[in-house]
Amino acid sequence: MKITGWKGMFLWGLTASILMVGNGLAAEVLLKDVTEKNVKVEDVFEKVTDNIAVLFDASGSMAQPYKDTGMAKVEIAKKLLKDRGTDLPELGYNAGLYTFTPWQTYYEMQPYDEAKVAAAIDQLPTTDLATRATPLGQGIQNLGPVLDGVSGKTTVFIFSDGTYTFRPRINPVDAARTLAQNHDVTYYLISSAQTDKQRKLLDDIAAINEGSRVVDFDTFLANPDYYTGALYVVKTNEITEEITKQKVVGLAMDDIRFDFNKADIHPEYGDDLEALAKFLEEHANATGLIQGFTDSTGPEEYNLRLSHRRVESVRDYLVQNFNLDPGRLVLQWYGPANPIASNDTPEGRAKNRRVEVDIAGM
Repeated sequence: MKITGWKGMFLWGLTASILMVGNGLAAEVLLKDVTEKNVKVEDVFEKVTDNIAVLFDASGSMAQPYKDTGMAKVEIAKKLLKDRGTDLPELGYNAGLYTFTPWQTYYEMQPYDEAKVAAAIDQLPTTDLATRATPLGQGIQNLGPVLDGVSGKTTVFIFSDGTYTFRPRINPVDAARTLAQNHDVTYYLISSAQTDKQRKLLDDIAAINEGSRVVDFDTFLANPDYYTGALYVVKTNEITEEITKQKVVGLAMDDIRFDFNKADIHPEYGDDLEALAKFLEEHANATGLIQGFTDSTGPEEYNLRLSHRRVESVRDYLVQNFNLDPGRLVLQWYGPANPIASNDTPEGRAKNRRVEVDIAGM
């Protein structure tokens, strides 16, 4: 007599092992070493001059009011110098501050110290300017011995309106040419000239070499780059670093195994399923892929239904015990397909009666 259906499956199951094969390790988060390229943008300051010399005009023309600021031009110029010196990169400059109306040293040529230079600027005169002569040629000539004591390139800032006193008889253009012949000098002439004759004097000094130039006082005041660009350039470097990080890529779980013809979850899998629920809660983009299987005992259609019951059992356990959104779980069932062990032995069939859990979306 041929026995079919459930009775047949029961009799066949008498020869099958009903032992549950437990999992070896608890669920474990899977990490992967991932190398990422981190690009940092870094500003690098490179000086274009070694020494800074300022010849400041403290003559009567600088006492004139500057536009509608309520301040004299000399006060604006002092503020400009002080502001430009703030946060000057420490690139090893020497600096000197002098007036040529008449010649007076306020900061002797020496290594640049921001606080000391600021204090020296504060001492520049702002009163009795109308009585001061403007021997510009002598002032430029007096820079010769100053620059004898330093090496490298020098940027000379000259605040001038293009007028000068011809006593002693030193022409400013001749003095500037001689200084440039003896030293590596570039002139930045900050001009408050009002007439063509005054402008021509400053243009003639600037024409001594290619690097020199005349910058209108208003323009110099409004554009800090005229000052900073005379002293340093800013280069933007991209620095690429390779950083190796550990990235979470999944969760390793042993298979959940079932007794013959059963879909009940054994208590020993509670920790693994709790770890799965927590993992999915902590990784919003992850999805649990729940895949059910059986051994080959019995009809295929029955085993498909049995594997379906097993994945539903896992889903229900996660939803009921950990309030997990069932939408985070994808259920698939395959019956006896894809065995991982031989169905010819009780031990092999026990391994095939399983639910596999994979993580997708990572």
